[in-house]
Amino acid sequence: MSSSQLKLVSNCYPVSMGKKSHATPTGFATELNAYLRHVLDANGKQDLSGRWLAEVTDGARARDYWSALVKDERAMTSNDIDVLAETFGMSAFDFVRNARSLASSGDAPAPIVGAPDEDWGIAEDPGDELPQAAETPREPRA
Repeated sequence: MSSSQLKLVSNCYPVSMGKKSHATPTGFATELNAYLRHVLDANGKQDLSGRWLAEVTDGARARDYWSALVKDERAMTSNDIDVLAETFGMSAFDFVRNARSLASSGDAPAPIVGAPDEDWGIAEDPGDELPQAAETPREPRA
């Protein structure tokens, strides 16, 4: 393809070759963003600015990038799903499954991020078994 043909294609289809999305969300992407808002609400973080997400993801994305996802102005990428899933202590598969569950039934699990260490993994009796997750659990970021 010549450079003029490439220029024509790039003018017809706005495509970002980077890791960040610039696409307007529709359908499935909107469901993913709605689940993100659901998790934020469960954590008491109705923050549309994206500051909290930028902090808990160790700056994986800029504040305004997260803000656009929360406001449903930008579609998530698979990299975004991976970063969020790791942050919330779940697999990317669970994040997507929970988003679909929220869209279809109006209910989905929402992990709590940054709970005090003393609340994690403590049983009354050392012999008590703690419930196991269906997927291999990941440690949430503090």
